[in-house]
Amino acid sequence: VTGMTVPDVVSRSSQYIGRSSTSWEAYFAGDLDDFRLYGSALSTTDIEAIFAETSAGVHYQAQALNNPTGFSATGLPVGLSIDPITGAITGHTTEVGDHNISLSASNLSGTSESKTVRITVTPQKPLLTTIATNSIGSNSATATATLLETGGVDTTLEVFYGSADKGETVIGWDSNSSLPNAQNTGDIELGMSGLSANTSYFYRIHASNSAGSTWSDAVSFTSGVQLQPPSISSGDASNIAGTSATTNGNLLSFDGSTQPTITLYYDTEANVSSGRTDPFLPLSLGNTLKIWLDASELSTAGTTWTDKSGHGNHATKNGSPTVVTNAQNGLSVMRYSGANSDYHEWTDLTDIRTIFW
Repeated sequence: VTGMTVPDVVSRSSQYIGRSSTSWEAYFAGDLDDFRLYGSALSTTDIEAIFAETSAGVHYQAQALNNPTGFSATGLPVGLSIDPITGAITGHTTEVGDHNISLSASNLSGTSESKTVRITVTPQKPLLTTIATNSIGSNSATATATLLETGGVDTTLEVFYGSADKGETVIGWDSNSSLPNAQNTGDIELGMSGLSANTSYFYRIHASNSAGSTWSDAVSFTSGVQLQPPSISSGDASNIAGTSATTNGNLLSFDGSTQPTITLYYDTEANVSSGRTDPFLPLSLGNTLKIWLDASELSTAGTTWTDKSGHGNHATKNGSPTVVTNAQNGLSVMRYSGANSDYHEWTDLTDIRTIFW
C-alpha cells in the first residue's frame, strides 16, 4: 500500500488474521505462507529482497548415509543452488521444465558416486506492481505497469478501462487493448484510446499466462482537454539477417480521429555509439544507401574520409582537400581548391540511382 501516512496512535486492541475486528464481516478464505509487520516504510530494494527470500523455498533435500559432511550438485537451473552443508536445494527460478540434477555427497573418506534426480519447475502466475498513468490527452492515455515476474512462460498484458471500475473481470468494461506479443519483465506501456475529453476513467491491467492471471488494483484518472502527440513503444529487432532485420514496436494511443503516420529512422551501431547518427534517415533511403560522406562533424581532413553508410566505402584523400569549420549553418565543409591534385576517391560502386549533396 502506498500513499499512506503513519498513524499517530500505534497502540491497538486485539488484531486478527483471517477475520476483521467485527463479528458480522466475512472471514478470510485463501492461503497465507508469510506475514510480517514493520515499524517503518520499506524501500523498493527492501521489498524486492523480501520477495526473493520468501520465493526461495526448499525444492529438494539431498540425503546420504555414513555421516555426510558435504553435498554438491550440477545441472541446476539458473536461480537454484545447493547448500554444501545441509544439502538443501533452494532458490527462485523461471526455467520451466524438467531438469536432471547430478548429486553427490562426501565425508572424510571421500566422495560418493553421483546420483541423478529430476526436478520439475512448473510455471507460475505473473506478478505485477507499480501502475502509473502517462501521456494523458483528450482522447487517449497510456498505462504503465511493472511486470516483476513472467512465471517462466509467455505472458500477455491487457488494459481494461471505462467510466466505472468493473473489478477483476473482463466483462462490463467500456473497452480494452492489449499488446500483440509476449512480454518480458520490466516497465510495459499499454494504450487507451477513444476517450472523451475532460472525463473521469478507471482501468485495471490484466497479466496472464498458462498458469493463470493477475489483476492490478484499479487506477483512476481524468482525460485532458487538449490534443497530445501519439504514444508509441519499441522493442528489440527480430529476424536479423545479413542485410535486413524486422523492427518491433506499437502505436499505443493517439488523440483525434486521424491515424498517425509512422516512420522508421535508423543508423549503424558505429554511428550511434560515436554520435554520428543522422536523424533524417528513413527506411526508404537507408536500405539503398551506398556511401555517405559527412563533413559536418570533421575538424581536419585526415587520410581517410569515413563512410557513414555502414558499407565501408571509405574515401581516400589525394592532394590537400581541407576542412573548414563553422562554414555553413555552423557546420564544417570539405573544401577543394580546384587543383588537379585535390580530390577523394573510393572503390567502384554499381547501380547508383540518386546523388544527394
